[in-house]
Amino acid sequence: MVVIETDRGSATFMNTYIENIIFMDKEDVKRYRLNMAQDALKSGIKPCAQAYQTTVKTVRKWVKRYQENKEAGLSDLPRKKEHCSIKIDKETELKILECRKRHPGWGSRRIKEVLELNYSHVSIHRVMKEAGLIKAKRKTYKKRKDMQEVRKQKRVFSRFQVDIKYLTDIPEYEIRKMGTPSSGISYHRQRL
Repeated sequence: MVVIETDRGSATFMNTYIENIIFMDKEDVKRYRLNMAQDALKSGIKPCAQAYQTTVKTVRKWVKRYQENKEAGLSDLPRKKEHCSIKIDKETELKILECRKRHPGWGSRRIKEVLELNYSHVSIHRVMKEAGLIKAKRKTYKKRKDMQEVRKQKRVFSRFQVDIKYLTDIPEYEIRKMGTPSSGISYHRQRL
């Protein structure tokens, strides 16, 4: 059982470490970890782990951070990567953008192939998108909405279009005289 003092009063916890910190705000989590680290330094790591219903490894982690950085070390570390090892350098980005400007119809896969780059086509696409060289695809529902407005403006059957094809210029077709039993148009293959 753990008693923690918060701004809203004291709270008693019988849950595990993870269950406790899920429902707390950041300051309460810091206080909880501070109490854990101080209890571990007073009574030992294993008894503290049993009291807080967590692993010895977790208690050691927070004790180590508390000893190194005091209360500042008890907050969560940022999960964002500081450096991407395969990030495209500026010189290559400029080559990609120059190639895309010269050939606006080329996609990331084609540019990768032509420039013989060792980066993924997804990374190359991201570079072009960040530079604003790729237009966003129009959503289907927007296309439909635009077509509905165009159709509303046009009246039904207001325009007719008739296409005519004369078959006399095609040698494979033969036009027979009307009035005979086999009148009409027929198709036959000429034998050589």
